[in-house]
Amino acid sequence: MMRLMKQLVTETNNIEMQNINKDWKQTYIEMGSRDKNCGKMKYYKVISFNHKRFTCSCPAYQFSRGLDCKHIKNLKMKLFV
Repeated sequence: MMRLMKQLVTETNNIEMQNINKDWKQTYIEMGSRDKNCGKMKYYKVISFNHKRFTCSCPAYQFSRGLDCKHIKNLKMKLFV
């Protein structure tokens, strides 16, 4: 009986790990502010993990300790998330 229980637990753990590995990510490019020195537009990479978790390459996201920056908010509005 214990052997069967142990086997069931390991099988469910394997299935859960396979589902975690099936997470997909999508990379978007969002436009930032205009650079004051040269006048060029800045672009930042926003990565979406299953449209639930977002990361951004802008300095504001790096310094805000994981809070959504304006680029993530803009992308969420575009994606209706």
